[in-house]
Amino acid sequence: MDIVKIEHTIVKSLRNSDSQQFREKGYVFFHGKRVAELAMKIYAEVKTGVEKIELDRIYIAGLMHDIGKGKKHHALVGAKMVPKVIGAELSAEDMEVIQRLVREHNLRERPNICELDSKALQDADVLDHFGAQGLWISIYYTAKNGGDQIDLLKYYRSKEHQDYVNEKYYGLNFDISKKMFEERYSYQKDFLVKIGRM
Repeated sequence: MDIVKIEHTIVKSLRNSDSQQFREKGYVFFHGKRVAELAMKIYAEVKTGVEKIELDRIYIAGLMHDIGKGKKHHALVGAKMVPKVIGAELSAEDMEVIQRLVREHNLRERPNICELDSKALQDADVLDHFGAQGLWISIYYTAKNGGDQIDLLKYYRSKEHQDYVNEKYYGLNFDISKKMFEERYSYQKDFLVKIGRM
């Protein structure tokens, strides 16, 4: 599997994508890249004897996990899009695993019966919405909706936001993911406290 070639193909498909309302152009690709790297890190922590092919598949699935974003049931749509974008570059087995990962990346029911690689991708997807990236998303979204710093702080202090944070945290699959979440959210809160003092 030629990861460099596959990534180049994905970049051409996603780099200028603007399929998400209130996200900057190219968000799907840049979010995918961060999620791919996080998912590999989590997977390597929770599985003994990780093989390179497993990490390559997780990486590609991470890059593509939101390719169907903007459409109803985006994970199912995205899984069907994988062959159209990079099908010629993958073996049948690689294709099957990558499609499964894309299809399952947002399945977070309890108990979670997905395989470890899907769980790692699920956690990475959640984690990328917190920390510095969470701040960027919140500020960008608030500004695009005509809001200001007061609106941003009001949301972060709301019960709605705290419920969202709790849902995401308690929905994580692994202790390592929870630790990463705590670090990211602590950074986010510290930044917002500083804004609130202005």
